[in-house]
This record gives sequence, structure tokens and C-alpha cells, in this order.
Amino acid sequence: MSVTARNHYCNLAIRVASSADKDLIFKWRNSRFLVSLGSSQKKVSKKEHSAWFDKIITRNDTHILILLKNNEPIGQLRFDGASSSKYIVTIYLVESCVGKGYGSWFLKEGLELVTSLDGEAQFEAIVNETNVISLKLFKKLGFIPSELKHFQTINGINSIRLVRYGDNSQYFEFNELIKFYKNNVRNYASDVGSLGWGSEASQTKRFEILSKIGNIQGSKILDVGCGLGDFGHWLNEQGYECAYEGVDISEEMIRQARLKYPSFRLEVRDILSLKNVNSQYSYVFASGIFNRKINNHEKFIYCMIRKMYQMARIGVAFNVLSLRADFKNRDEYYADPDRLISLCETISNRVVLNHDYMNHDFTIYLYR
Repeated sequence: MSVTARNHYCNLAIRVASSADKDLIFKWRNSRFLVSLGSSQKKVSKKEHSAWFDKIITRNDTHILILLKNNEPIGQLRFDGASSSKYIVTIYLVESCVGKGYGSWFLKEGLELVTSLDGEAQFEAIVNETNVISLKLFKKLGFIPSELKHFQTINGINSIRLVRYGDNSQYFEFNELIKFYKNNVRNYASDVGSLGWGSEASQTKRFEILSKIGNIQGSKILDVGCGLGDFGHWLNEQGYECAYEGVDISEEMIRQARLKYPSFRLEVRDILSLKNVNSQYSYVFASGIFNRKINNHEKFIYCMIRKMYQMARIGVAFNVLSLRADFKNRDEYYADPDRLISLCETISNRVVLNHDYMNHDFTIYLYR
């Protein structure tokens, strides 16, 4: 029974469960405290538990971890393989150890362990809506209410379905998006039309709002989906002396941007494929990258924001088309401001919405 992680400050350790834990897990599962918080709110028989445990302990797609406090078992964390690279997460601690921060460390370490084994891992949890402690715990670790079904009713009990997405870009199909902008560049060259903007004035207004995130003078900036690099040029025109870098998944865009602004540092790059980013930029910006629909669009937005946040030392600013727009194009994505704010709050507890500059567009700032 190998130890996978230790927290010396709290005398915590994590080990992999074994067949010897069958009776312990049965005892925990049927405790009055845990039954009251469960989605089914029912006890299980010894026979039911034994059949389930004997089957699950040998499965290669299931990981069961035990949390120890001073070498005494105090909780379980289980990752059940639901499908390829998708896991159902279950966590609980004994009542005397709840609310002390142990669960947060336990879940964080467990998620990192499974992700190290399966880099494309996605996670899902079903939580009783009255279990405030668990809901808060999962939210803290990046779980969000599913966009497909916020609630599931199990035996008459309302439960919230939560999901946590990985950062792997293989979730998304960018070919059509790349093709769209490639054609635009050919048709419009260095004009704002190649970016899909209606006018230079609307592009400039978005730049102005993005720049209001804070004091960006002298900062190191990354422009994600930089297109032609116009944001860097606008910053220079406004007198900002910033170390500007731009990245885009479109080779055509970057090629044209380098011709337009040869002094800028511009690269073809998908930031979702980057590892160990470690907050190397003061601010990370994105303007217009979420406007064109792709598959799993909300998941794409969330994963991008989370990666951008990981890359930023001070803050992130991005804009998106609003669901409250008076007109809509079927090929464009319009976000619900309330829901997007809720998603962002699972990443940062300092989030600001600006929806007063256009009725069909809004900007969000996330701060460290």
C-alpha cells in the first residue's frame, strides 16, 4: 500500500486502497453522517457492498485513495472510470475531520495524480444540493455545474451535476475555425474584416475596454488569438510601453501580422497544449477569439480562460458576444453573462463584468 502524497504540516498522507479496506469503507458508507449527505440517502447491505467492492477494487480504470491523519484512515476518494478519460469522483471524510481543509488537499492531490496518469482526464461529480461543504469543495477545485443538466433527481433527491474539464486541445476541432480565418486573410489581407470585426471602431472600443483591467504600463502582455497584432499596435499608439507578445492558431494570421508589425514577437501556438506555464505574463488578453462557434464551445471558453489565468501573474481580460444581443448570427456564439461569471468564479474569486459599452458584447476581468 504505497503512499502517493504527504502533507507534513497537517500530518496527512494518501495511500492507495487495497482489499483490506473493504470493511472500513463499508463502515464509512453506512454511517449516519455520510448517508445524510449522499445522493441516494440510503444504506447498503453487507452483501451489496461486498459484491461492489470485490468488482471495483480490481478494475484498472478505477482509482481508490485513502486519506490518513496521523496514520489513521479518515476518508476515501474514488475515481470511477465512466468512459474513455472520464471519471466519476466521490469523496468523503469522517465527520470529525470535515471543515478543516483536509478534503481540499485530498481532492487536489487526487486530481493531480489521475491527471498525471491520464493527461486528457475529465471529471464529474454528483452532489446532493444540500451538501454545501462538498459543493464548495468541488467549486474550489475547478468543478462547474454542467451546461447540459444542472440538476439530477435521484430517488427524489435533487443533486447537482458538476464537471471539471482538462486542458487538452484534442477536445476541440479547430480545422473549420482555421479555415475560416485563412479565407478571411486572403480576402481582406490586413484589414479588420479578416478578423471578423464589423468596423475598426468596434475593434478599437474592445481594445480600450480590455486595457482598463488595471495599470498595464510597463507590463509583460500576452495577446491570445492575436490575429494581426493590432492590439499591440494600439497599445503603442496609446503610449503604453509594454512587452507585447501575440499567439494565434492560424499560420495565415501570424504570417500577415509579421508583415504588418515586423518588430512584434508573434508565434503560431495553441496555448491549451502548453504545460508548466507558471504565470510568466503580467496580463493575458483575448479579444474576439470566442465569437466563432466550434464544437463544445462553452467547454472551450472555460478551458481557455483557465489556461490564460494560469499564465497570468496579475489578471486576465477577455470579451465575448452577449446572449442579450438584439441580433444574432447563427455561426457565432453568444454567451450568457450570468453563467459565464459563475464559471469564472470557479477560477478566481475576483471577477468583474463590463457590459455597458455595447449591447451585444461584454468583457470580463479576472484578477489574481
